[in-house]
Amino acid sequence: MGHSGPHREGQREWTDDWFKGGIVREGTIEAMLTHGGSFAQALAKAYQLGDDKNRARLFVAFEDLFTEYEEIARLQVERRCEEIARLHAARKADA
Repeated sequence: MGHSGPHREGQREWTDDWFKGGIVREGTIEAMLTHGGSFAQALAKAYQLGDDKNRARLFVAFEDLFTEYEEIARLQVERRCEEIARLHAARKADA
């Protein structure tokens, strides 16, 4: 869905640039579904089902919650990368 120019939602302004690749990364939604309580899970499901405009509204209204789970997702990725690096180092040492 196309949007033109900046729009106002509550206290925050969002622009078309926010829609490139989605406002919220997929890992954040996965973290909300996996680690969140019932509200965070319902919000993640609503985000998945929403169109661009409604996703933006959800993000603006609950930015703090999305940000919290973005950090959880980032930490999960860091841990996975560290684990992969350890596995590669162990395989290299065994070779």
